[in-house]
Amino acid sequence: MSRQERRRPSGNRRFAHYINVRDVDQLYAELKPKLDTLPQGGVDGTEDKHYGQRELLMSAPDGNLIAFAQAIRKD
Repeated sequence: MSRQERRRPSGNRRFAHYINVRDVDQLYAELKPKLDTLPQGGVDGTEDKHYGQRELLMSAPDGNLIAFAQAIRKD
């Protein structure tokens, strides 16, 4: 099953949950042992985005997207 197929929820619903945190890298480090038990491709490690956020993205089993993010400084 492709990553795109796995992210599709059953039915017609699709939700994205965007949760702001203080330190997304610390959260990722704390969650990593549990995240490693999820199916491959369900978690994207932290990454800086061009719109000034550092994000950790993951797919819930029902296909919904969960994003944890923090604002990053633009120097």
